[in-house]
Amino acid sequence: MIKDSNKRNARVTVAIVAVLYALRLYYCYSSYFIDYNWQFSSKDESNIYLMGLRFFLTHQFPCWGPDVTYTHTYLVGGMQGFLVGAPLFVWAHPFAPYLFLFIIVSASLIYLSWYSSKLFPGVKPWLIYTLIAIAPFTVHTGLHVINPTYVLCFTIPFMLSLVETLQLFEKQYIRPGWRFFWMGLATTSVFQLNSSWVLLFALFGVGILYTWFIIPKKSQIVKLLFMGGLGMLLGALTLIPLLYHYGTSHFSQQGKVVNFSLSNIGDFTRVVYYIITQCEYEMNVFDTNFRISAWLDAHNYVGAGVFILMQVTGLLLFASQILFLFWKKWRPYIRQSKRFLWFMAGLAFMLSIMYMFSVVRPRPHMFVILFPLSALYLFWFLQNLFKTTRIRYSWFAVFSVGALIFYGMALHQTFMLPDLGYRAKLFEAFKKKDPTIFEHPRYIYPQPIR
Repeated sequence: MIKDSNKRNARVTVAIVAVLYALRLYYCYSSYFIDYNWQFSSKDESNIYLMGLRFFLTHQFPCWGPDVTYTHTYLVGGMQGFLVGAPLFVWAHPFAPYLFLFIIVSASLIYLSWYSSKLFPGVKPWLIYTLIAIAPFTVHTGLHVINPTYVLCFTIPFMLSLVETLQLFEKQYIRPGWRFFWMGLATTSVFQLNSSWVLLFALFGVGILYTWFIIPKKSQIVKLLFMGGLGMLLGALTLIPLLYHYGTSHFSQQGKVVNFSLSNIGDFTRVVYYIITQCEYEMNVFDTNFRISAWLDAHNYVGAGVFILMQVTGLLLFASQILFLFWKKWRPYIRQSKRFLWFMAGLAFMLSIMYMFSVVRPRPHMFVILFPLSALYLFWFLQNLFKTTRIRYSWFAVFSVGALIFYGMALHQTFMLPDLGYRAKLFEAFKKKDPTIFEHPRYIYPQPIR
C-alpha cells in the first residue's frame, strides 16, 4: 500500500510539474520581447540579445559580455554572447535563444526542486515544485534573455554544491568531485555574466579552505582541486578570443565598480531582506519598477488591490521567517540546522561588507545568485512550521491562490503592452544579415590591439 501511495504521489507531482512548465513555456513564447521592465526602461534585453545576434549573423565570436551601465564599460568574455547566439546556429529563428534559455533554466529549477524535496521531506514535493516554478523572480526574470537569468542557471549547482561542501545539512546527494567541478564552472562563467562573480570567487575560496582542513588525505584534495580547475577552465574557454585580440589590460576595467563607502554598511537590513525573499511572493523584490503607482496610474484598481494583497502576504511571510527564529518553541529546529543558519547570517554580513566597496547600493536583481539559498531557507521554515502548527492546508491554499493570481496578473499586464516591433526587426535583420537593423550597442566596443 505504501509503494502504491508513493507511486501515486510521484505521478501527481510529475503531472503538476508538466503543467507548470508548459504554462511557463506558453508565457515565455507569448511575451518574448514584450517586457515591462527590462525592455522598456533600460533595454537590457535587446542589448543582451544583440550580442548573440551579432555572433550568429557575422560569425565573429563575441569578446565582450553585458555592459555595466554605471561605469560605461563591458564585462570581459564571450560567455553571454555564446549562450544567446549558439542556439541560432541550431534553429535560425528569433525565439531560439529563448527556447534554449527556457530549457536550461527549467532543468536548473527542477533540479533545485528535486534537491529541496529530498532535503525537506516534511514539505509536499508538489508544493516545492510549484513555489519554485511560479516564484515571481523565476517567471519575470527567468523567462527573458537578460544576464541575471543565465546567472540563475549557474548559481543553482554552485550553491547546492557549496552547501554540501560545507556540510550545512546531514544529507548529501552530490559527489565531492562534481561539487568542485560545478563551483569552478560557475565561477568563471558568471565572471563573464554579472558583477556578482566577486561573491562566487569568495565562496569558492571558503569551500576550498574548509575542505583543506577537514580532509586528512591531501591526495583527495588534489583530486578535488583538479575537478574545480577543470570546471574553471571549461568556463574560461570563452575568454580566449578576448585574450587573443585585446590582451589582459581590459581585465582591470572590472575594478571600476569598486568605491569605498562606509554609509553602505547601513544596507545590512536590505541585504537580509533580499536574501530571504528571493524565492517568495514579495512583489518588489523581483522588479523595482513594478510598483502600485503603475496600477493606479492605469486606473487598474483590481490589479492594485491584488498587488497590495500579495505584497502584504509576502511581507508577513518574511517577518515570520525572522521572528520565528526567536520563538522558544523553535529552538530544537534551530539547533538541528544551526550550521545552515550561521552560514546564512555570515553570508549576509559578508555581503554587507562587500557593498561598502561598491559604487551601487543593493538592488533585487543583484541577489539572483542567492536564489537557491532563499529557496532552501523557505522550505526549512515551512517544514518546521507544518510541524508546529495546524494551518498546513491554509498555507497550501495561500500559496496556490497566490501563484495563480500572480500568473494571471503577469499575463494580463504583458498582453496589455504595446508591440514596439522588435520581433519584426529581428526577422528583417535575419533576412538582410545585418544586426544593426535590430539594435545598436549602448556603448562603443574597445578597439582590439591586434
